Amino acid sequence: MKIFNTAQMIALEKQTTILESINSLDLIEKTATAIKNWVDANLNPQLPYYIFCGTGDNGADGLALARILIKDGYEVEVYLIKFSTELSSDCASNEKRIWESGAEINYVNAKSDLPMLVGKGVIIDAIFGVGLNREVTGLAGETIEYINKKDLPIVSLDIPSGMLSDTISDDWPIIMSDVVLSYQFPKLCFFLPENEDYIDNWTILDTGLSYDSIDKITTKYNYLLNIETNMLLTDTPKFAHKGDNGHGLLIAGSKGMTGASILSARAAMRSGIGKLSIAVPDRNYAIVQMSVPEAMCLVQGEVYINRVPDNIENFDFVAIGPGLGLTKETEKLVADVLKKVQQPMVIDADALNTIAKNTKLFSKIPKFSILTPHIGEFERLVNKKFENSIERIDALQAFAIENQVVMVLKGAHSAIALPNGEIYFNSTGNPGMATAGTGDVLTGVLLALLAQGYHSIDAALLGVNLHGLAGDLAMEEQSTESLIASDVIENLGKAFRVLRNIGKEDELKEEDLEEL
Repeated sequence: MKIFNTAQMIALEKQTTILESINSLDLIEKTATAIKNWVDANLNPQLPYYIFCGTGDNGADGLALARILIKDGYEVEVYLIKFSTELSSDCASNEKRIWESGAEINYVNAKSDLPMLVGKGVIIDAIFGVGLNREVTGLAGETIEYINKKDLPIVSLDIPSGMLSDTISDDWPIIMSDVVLSYQFPKLCFFLPENEDYIDNWTILDTGLSYDSIDKITTKYNYLLNIETNMLLTDTPKFAHKGDNGHGLLIAGSKGMTGASILSARAAMRSGIGKLSIAVPDRNYAIVQMSVPEAMCLVQGEVYINRVPDNIENFDFVAIGPGLGLTKETEKLVADVLKKVQQPMVIDADALNTIAKNTKLFSKIPKFSILTPHIGEFERLVNKKFENSIERIDALQAFAIENQVVMVLKGAHSAIALPNGEIYFNSTGNPGMATAGTGDVLTGVLLALLAQGYHSIDAALLGVNLHGLAGDLAMEEQSTESLIASDVIENLGKAFRVLRNIGKEDELKEEDLEEL
């Protein structure tokens, strides 16, 4: 799913009115109807609704919604915040329509005009939309602060009022929404950690924008959905053998970090790899071999892995990094591997930290390799502390383009930057995955997908989405506090099934076939 910036959203709305032969008021009516349908399905119709409208087009949406709700019997109080003496054309038209319908509008010209709002109810925030490009001050800011102090659920239309759509908002009042009803697409601001306190939940509403225009307008930002990764999945032929699913090499582990190699290896085996060899130090050999009997172990050192397997060129794909440690031996190992491996690799953890210490190794990274840093590892790679997440995303994109690699910045809504400059924000995963070892699991999943023949871009998109989905499935039986990396591995099979079954809900079930 595309993520458009403010200018693109405005262009989409204009193109829709042309292509669909409707005016902007008709488009607002479509939007308000979509919101009303969501309210019917999700909220209590017996509660009073307090709709706070601004003087622009977001306010027009709120006014149109108020009129439709009132017509359908909802108890609605409408407040038009007059922080500007002029209303947009569509806002003025909807103001007139409300009065013509017999309903009323409460005008707020000063803070003293704001209502008491005692008891139960729902606040609808329609003060500012994506067009906001300036500091929020005066009556608008006072209204937002007033709303935030009320102990009532808040539903924001398209975006929390006061928030900038495409970048970081400054230190000014922003609505703290319980739900944001985003028009047609998510906004970039939804994926910025600085906005966590203002967006508790968001959902997408189809507001009737032209699909032809959507297809034609390009954007570098995307939201990665399960239905999209479903289309990346390939089938294993009936007569396939283990060699057809690839032979991968995992270089991982050191003294005290045996678990990293085990988690990665188990994840690879659960993700369809045909054969897996694990390069380990002798100190880890016995426990790894017992923990992952399906894999083969290559002893490549005593306490740390200090040498490259002699036949490394014979493996289909290589993953390196989990639990390696940071020693002189590791530095030499990583440099030697980068000299010998030509095909795309998965590079994680201490392999990334080692490369960060020797930037000459950047040019040795095979093109289209998948690098999986967390924020700290990425900052070490580029030798910079970022002031905000927009800076970090821009740097991630630049690194992917310059080095022609796939960058996976791990975290909430993991960002996947492609060599062509596109960035995908993942839709799966949860806070319970913020625990030791889940990154090692991702390394194993990615290695397995590469070994099976997925292009590294598809492997990264599918692997990150699948990994997060397995975490979400694990949460059905666990809690945020109790979830561990092994739970993610144990749910990889379910995650594959969920992805494969998308769009097949109406097909005959096995028990139905037995009855035929």
